[in-house]
Amino acid sequence: MRSGKLKINGKPFNVVIAETAEDQEKGLMFNSNPPIMCFPYPSARSVNFWMKNTPVPLDIIFCLNGQILSKKEGKPYSTELIPGGMVDLVIEMKKGMFSALGMKVGDRVVLEK
Repeated sequence: MRSGKLKINGKPFNVVIAETAEDQEKGLMFNSNPPIMCFPYPSARSVNFWMKNTPVPLDIIFCLNGQILSKKEGKPYSTELIPGGMVDLVIEMKKGMFSALGMKVGDRVVLEK
């Protein structure tokens, strides 16, 4: 995992980028004070997320071609699959941040690499 910058509607955020399959599989597991984490994919793919071993609720944001498609909520420790559809970027953040920061479906997203 490495640090990076994410811009949503031009507003910058410090993020952790999970690039490898191993990093993406671990995600925010076991993290009780999670950072904003990004899961970039080299091309669009169908994804499912879960909250196994994740102790805090999360907003899970699914993006394609630089745009937010949907936001779903992840429940702590749940192994229920959360379908994201065809995406090339997924963002995880503490539950409530999406709304508190004024984000919405359709917003522009840029992950600086």
